[in-house]
Amino acid sequence: MRWNNVEEIVDGLEENYSEIELDDLSLTDLEDMVKSLSDFEDHETIVTKKLLNDILEAWLEYREEI
Repeated sequence: MRWNNVEEIVDGLEENYSEIELDDLSLTDLEDMVKSLSDFEDHETIVTKKLLNDILEAWLEYREEI
């Protein structure tokens, strides 16, 4: 999984961190959580704040649907 695989990242985050309150989550913590996912392979790429916000928003939308 790479940074541009937002849906896969959200699935992995929800599977591993379903107890996390997203309203209190910092982008730094989100980045660390993504990098800790077992299938994540894109550690050398510098991620942008915009992409982290996109991931967080997708995760929030996912939570609203369930």
